[in-house]
Amino acid sequence: MQIMAGYIAAQVLFNKLDKALADDIADKWFAVTSYFGLAVWFLVYLLAGAKPGCWIAL
Repeated sequence: MQIMAGYIAAQVLFNKLDKALADDIADKWFAVTSYFGLAVWFLVYLLAGAKPGCWIAL
């Protein structure tokens, strides 16, 4: 998700919009993807912690 945000979405934003607006949108998008990534890892941690010795790969 972060790779898509950095290499695809940011490129499209900066090519189609003015720099200030694209910067604001990209800033919010990167924050959302970062928090989403943290939430997924926390969920994996909780699920793996509930079953010792069991690893979950997403």
